[in-house]
Amino acid sequence: MKNYDLLIIGSGSAGIIPDAAINRGETVAVVEPKHWGGTCVNVGCIPTKMLIAAAEAADAVNHGDFYGLKAHIDHVDWDRVVGRVKDKLSPMWGGISDWYHDYDGLTPYDGYARFVSDRVVEVNGEQITGDKIIINAGARPFVPPIPGIDSVPFLTSDEALYMETQPKSMVVIGGGYIGAELGHYFSALGTELTVIDMAPEMLMIEDHEVRARFTESFKSRANTRVILGASVKSVGGDDNSVSVTIEVDGKEQVVSAEKLLVATGRRPNTDTLNMMGTSINCDTIQRITVNEYMETNVENVWALGDVADTPPLKHVANMEARIVRHNLWAPKNERMQADYHGVPHAVFSSPQVGSVGETEDTLKDHGIPYTAVNRSYGSTAWGWALGDDDSFAKLLVGEDRKILGAHIIGPSASILIQEFATPMRLGLTVDEMKEAIYTHPAASELVENAFLDA
Repeated sequence: MKNYDLLIIGSGSAGIIPDAAINRGETVAVVEPKHWGGTCVNVGCIPTKMLIAAAEAADAVNHGDFYGLKAHIDHVDWDRVVGRVKDKLSPMWGGISDWYHDYDGLTPYDGYARFVSDRVVEVNGEQITGDKIIINAGARPFVPPIPGIDSVPFLTSDEALYMETQPKSMVVIGGGYIGAELGHYFSALGTELTVIDMAPEMLMIEDHEVRARFTESFKSRANTRVILGASVKSVGGDDNSVSVTIEVDGKEQVVSAEKLLVATGRRPNTDTLNMMGTSINCDTIQRITVNEYMETNVENVWALGDVADTPPLKHVANMEARIVRHNLWAPKNERMQADYHGVPHAVFSSPQVGSVGETEDTLKDHGIPYTAVNRSYGSTAWGWALGDDDSFAKLLVGEDRKILGAHIIGPSASILIQEFATPMRLGLTVDEMKEAIYTHPAASELVENAFLDA
């Protein structure tokens, strides 16, 4: 059995660690079953946002009339829309794979890792072990056990990114961030869209005012239908069309389209790892339990990213990888701790959403005193330029004058949220932040006005 100083399962965010180990003279093995470089660069954040950039351009054309611009889209060159992503990322995919396969001192394994015991992993029938093990196996699209789903050629987010032809119509099961983002992409480019979700609103993890506004806006999109409070009973169809039987208010109806996209979240890949064959602790949804140093209950076995019981965000995984890289070789009294305070997230749909910290619902549920401030885009010069009176920023402030949470819905929300996230993470008060000078008449005045109001 081959033994390595460091064994890494997964080549995503933990990809910054092999170089550090090899420079210390250690032997390293990396196991990757599918996408060298991880989800983000292959079938996640980066290709998704490149496609959404096309949707943003289409939206600008479709809404030009508001600004006195008579324009319309004559044709969508689908090959170019998708090809632009492939042209940009294909060399990167190859480069990442080559790096792993050509690096002297690193042994790559193309295959699925499966634990035999706490420190022994089987890959393609071969057993290997490591003095230090990092589990960074990521997650994959979750497909619920809908009757008939196995007989229908459905899409997940993985396949939807690289479709060879544009579907004329599509049913999306799921009104979370994946359904909202990909739904925006397809509908903006002209696909007739139907979104189905069992929840009463889309983006249910967001603040109640944000999700209400988002749902209202998404329902008003051209060629888009949103059906909420719907339970999916079954699916059927063939290569040419699909039909989804749903129940709403006790009545069944059938929704049909050319393609079906299942966007019901993601699940950690722990089920492929045979965690039951180890003494490594997992939570109730099979995410690996880690302490503040990113170490599991088994010494020198670490976990990070979507497979760990921490926020499933790429920027969080990158932070965790830096912490693990340090803690692997640091004395125990010099280890770094993971800090998840002030971690923002964004939804790249239309309208955009950016959030950090607690929602108003959570503060109420936990009896935490707070002050809420709402500022409309229309209260800023930049908002006047956009003609946007519906978008807003919401700031939640505690009795200590520090930020408890902030939520933005509207243009550039994914950028503006950082203006709240950074002072929140640094523990600054709204009184300190109102002393900053903001560029006029830039979008950041929305944030300034929220701090001044608070």
